[in-house]
Amino acid sequence: RLHSRSIPGIPDEKLQGLGDGAEAGVGLACAELLMGNQGPPDGVKKFGILGEALNLASRLEGLTKQFEGVLVTEPFVEHARAHGIAVRRLGRIRTKGRVEPSTIYALGQPSEPGFSDQAVERWTAWVDALESGAAPPAAEAGWSSDAETLLDWWREGLFEAEGRYWRLTSK
Repeated sequence: RLHSRSIPGIPDEKLQGLGDGAEAGVGLACAELLMGNQGPPDGVKKFGILGEALNLASRLEGLTKQFEGVLVTEPFVEHARAHGIAVRRLGRIRTKGRVEPSTIYALGQPSEPGFSDQAVERWTAWVDALESGAAPPAAEAGWSSDAETLLDWWREGLFEAEGRYWRLTSK
């Protein structure tokens, strides 16, 4: 909740409800980046950050509109588990503009219905069945929206069976 201590000079009543309904997606990827002023030696320079990790993190953030939880790549999984965060593999996904797919995971709290140990085990079996071409069992309430996303992708023909990855063509 925002209050006048957060934004000096604005009365509390003007700030009430301002942050209600605000949501943000988080996507994390790990790799080297290039950061600094860029441009010709005698021209206008612009500060920027470039790199595959930045592009992948941006694509993951975009996918948070379709999947539950914070989305991360493999380097974050062990660290998350060590801190008691539940991890659920969504699949190998090749996002637009990338050659190689990355294994993507959703993070959540073990107390959330879709992230309990048992739910993660059932989810993994469900994804494995789908990716092997078998009819997966019915989706569960805790992860049904994630399952619906993958089923939509399946119907759109976005699964590459030979490489066992999802090929996304839009941002």
